[in-house]
Amino acid sequence: MLLEEHTTSGTSNAALNLQWNIQTAEEKIKGGLERLYGKSASVRSQSQLDAIKFVMKNHPISVVIMPTGAGKSTVFTVPATFREAKLTLVIVPLATLLDDMVDRCQKLGIRTCQWSDTTRTGGP
Repeated sequence: MLLEEHTTSGTSNAALNLQWNIQTAEEKIKGGLERLYGKSASVRSQSQLDAIKFVMKNHPISVVIMPTGAGKSTVFTVPATFREAKLTLVIVPLATLLDDMVDRCQKLGIRTCQWSDTTRTGGP
């Protein structure tokens, strides 16, 4: 969706900025997907794309709820590839899922730190 504001001189700065921001977000997401998964990578669904864009808006807290197999991991790994990426906290309910997630992130070159009730590994 592109919102426009018409002025007597044509397209307004607000509309141009909005269009540029949309294109920039799409380009950043595509670049992140390619860095992680290769040139042919793409989002799985519109809901996954919407969730990635939401996380990119730097809300202090983002909660993403999606069904199994919908690509939740990609929602936080793509923004982690950006130069300006900050700390992302991911809560994983099972130790086996946590171990798998840490292993996958490390293979993708994403720095990880793992905490549990008894253990802390990795980190700076």
